[in-house]
Amino acid sequence: MHAFRNDPRSSSSVPIDVVGHDAALNPYLCGTVERRLAYALGRFADGIRRICVRVSDGHAPRGGDKSCKIELRVYSHDAIIVTASDARLDCAITKAAHAAARRMDEHYRRRGRRGRPSKRRVVENAFQEVAR
Repeated sequence: MHAFRNDPRSSSSVPIDVVGHDAALNPYLCGTVERRLAYALGRFADGIRRICVRVSDGHAPRGGDKSCKIELRVYSHDAIIVTASDARLDCAITKAAHAAARRMDEHYRRRGRRGRPSKRRVVENAFQEVAR
């Protein structure tokens, strides 16, 4: 089992723990996890306390499906857990990150509020205010 914690000076404001079960964690894989999560969950960063990612290389001796399990510790909820698997580990990470974003969106819709607006919407609003 290998573990990685993102650097507090990195661009991510949410602590990300990456744990590898039967999967070799290297800087490229950890960077991939951080980039995919930043892209998928960036607008929800204010509501997330911590992210724990577990990647595994499958149970079969010759490989098998790779899996990624993402656990989001949210301020207003206990935990949101999603799992995805694929023949390629980077694809499993991408699927799990997008599934986590969908779950966060559902969570905020149920509670009657949304995550931060997209950058595009913020820029459009700024242009509208300048035009006035």
